[in-house]
Amino acid sequence: MRLFGKNPLGGTGPASPSDVYYKVTVNSDGNGTASASCDSGIKGTIVTLTATANMGYRFKEWQVNSGAVSISNNQFTIGESDVVITAIFEKDPNAVYSVKVGDNGYGTASANPTSGTTGTKVKLTATPKAGYALAGWQVDAGNVTISNNEFVIGEENVAVKAIFMPVDTQTKIDISVST
Repeated sequence: MRLFGKNPLGGTGPASPSDVYYKVTVNSDGNGTASASCDSGIKGTIVTLTATANMGYRFKEWQVNSGAVSISNNQFTIGESDVVITAIFEKDPNAVYSVKVGDNGYGTASANPTSGTTGTKVKLTATPKAGYALAGWQVDAGNVTISNNEFVIGEENVAVKAIFMPVDTQTKIDISVST
């Protein structure tokens, strides 16, 4: 798209009729965000790109979809056409995910370790207050399955809660005797 108008480099007056502005569009592959230092410019304008990965991902590369520009050090120079660029992200095998543990107030709970990479085994410990017992674990965040007070970290942060229930310590027995 050719635009005519104010110079994006800080000029105060209208551009000369010979200045053609080219549109800059930056997209993301959905695993992070991306932006450019300007959304249009004349031939020769230097554009700086910024990419921020979502948790569990890292920036991989810029993909030029149109505009025939070369990107170096997250910058390119506008040529004589509109530019469309996409930020490409990839899974980060070294991403560390947190493990948060809570309780419902009738005991304490903890995890070991409290963070780790995908595949890390986590052991949960629950200590009920007097008169209470652990009824089970509630998963509040993260796609994990708890078995024998353990789970394996996937690709997201985890939050679990220990649920304690009162223990009935007085059982009444009604015995009838017939003679």
